[in-house]
Amino acid sequence: MKKISLILLVLLLIAGNVLAQGTSPVKVNKLTVTPSSFKAGDVLTFTIEIQNTSRNTYGCVGGSYFKVYLYVFNADRMHVDNLLWKTEQTLTSPLAPGEKRTITFSSKWTVPKICPEKIVFVGWGPMCAPDEFSQMAKIIFNQTCLYGMIKVPLVTGTMRIKDLIK
Repeated sequence: MKKISLILLVLLLIAGNVLAQGTSPVKVNKLTVTPSSFKAGDVLTFTIEIQNTSRNTYGCVGGSYFKVYLYVFNADRMHVDNLLWKTEQTLTSPLAPGEKRTITFSSKWTVPKICPEKIVFVGWGPMCAPDEFSQMAKIIFNQTCLYGMIKVPLVTGTMRIKDLIK
């Protein structure tokens, strides 16, 4: 009897851990940087289009991570050592099933007087517990005399937001 109880307890713990980890159904469809070519001193604005890919309403208004995030890095490697700037915009209402929403960040970024090989803009979508991963998209601007967007496919993936917000 003790052996069966122990096995059931272990199975419940494993199932709880597996169910607790998930990926937010909110996909980042589009990340826009305006203007599309820029130089040091220019002020940039950003919009992100997100979409709830679930068949259910998704949202935890007031939750710690129910926000969209924008990070600016000076290299492909998304690490705090390469982080130039970050901002977030809180979402004030849940997303209906299939809903697309465009978020314009109220914060604007002034391009610093530095010359990295590239500047990488990364947008992350929102997430609610028990999800631990959010979906993201990034745009890479390579340096010439100005930074300019080269037409390449939007890169998407998943990453834990809370790992970046420490």
